[in-house]
Amino acid sequence: MNRRLSDLLDFSKELSIIVIEDEEIVLNQLEKSLKSFFKDVIIAKDGNEALDKYFDYHKKNNKFIDIVFTDLHLPNLNGLEFCEKIKPYNEKQIILATSAYADVNDLQRFIDIGIYKFIAKPIDFNKLFDAITESLEKLKETKKHEELLSELNYVKNENIKLFEQASLDKLTGLYNRRYLDDILEKYANSNFALIFTDIDDFKQINDNYSHRVGDEVLIKFADILKTHTRSYDFVGRWGGEEFIIILKDTDIDTTLFISEKLRKSIEKEKIYEDISITSSFGIALHDKNKTIEKVIDEADHNLYNAKNKGKNRISYLNNIYEE
Repeated sequence: MNRRLSDLLDFSKELSIIVIEDEEIVLNQLEKSLKSFFKDVIIAKDGNEALDKYFDYHKKNNKFIDIVFTDLHLPNLNGLEFCEKIKPYNEKQIILATSAYADVNDLQRFIDIGIYKFIAKPIDFNKLFDAITESLEKLKETKKHEELLSELNYVKNENIKLFEQASLDKLTGLYNRRYLDDILEKYANSNFALIFTDIDDFKQINDNYSHRVGDEVLIKFADILKTHTRSYDFVGRWGGEEFIIILKDTDIDTTLFISEKLRKSIEKEKIYEDISITSSFGIALHDKNKTIEKVIDEADHNLYNAKNKGKNRISYLNNIYEE
């Protein structure tokens, strides 16, 4: 026996097959022959019995029978009808069919159901063996493909976890300081707007309600920032209650519009139970003639200017923005 065939036979020992045949002598012959190949050989004499056994097997084993071998002409529920009933539940089901005759009108239904091989009666066991061998090859290839997809998904999920651990703030889910520093460095030769914002009088929330409530306020504040900025903007937690937003290729008018939308949304929102807050904003624009350190300092300075001028304000170029 060659290595390929030996491997396929070893593989078949993990698999199952259901044989649906109303001629008892033929059914017994098939059952006896196939038991040497498959782990599970399930037999049925008509389509209704096969349907019950097919779904019972799935319920008990949490997987479908691997191969269906059915006569097309059966009492109660014929082979084609049986296949039509199971196919919506298992689109990849491998079906081998047999019959003493095949009506030409059934050909389109053969195609629609996706019958893998047809073996005419009386059954030539050499042809049946060849059909089963080809089915095993197809199943083995499918299994390899599924295992590869599973491995790729695992690697992808692990990479996502690593990215989240390295790049996202654990509390708010926004980008963290390290990732924001990387983005700013990459934008060193680009035009962008930088918004610094933080929660006014945040210390009072921690002191009056608890740090747990303070965390809930930070989470809700972060959600508002994310909801009212564009999908391609970078929103992150700079530290404590201070957050930044990086808007690439955005002019001052658009930056002021976004900042004002955020300020109003935060002002009117019930952040946590009966707690309302306000926030202040500092804006700076960057171009290739300005260093990253300089634009950060300008945005930070404007943020403190907004706070010094009464809080719940937006400052740009040391001036308070009035809508």
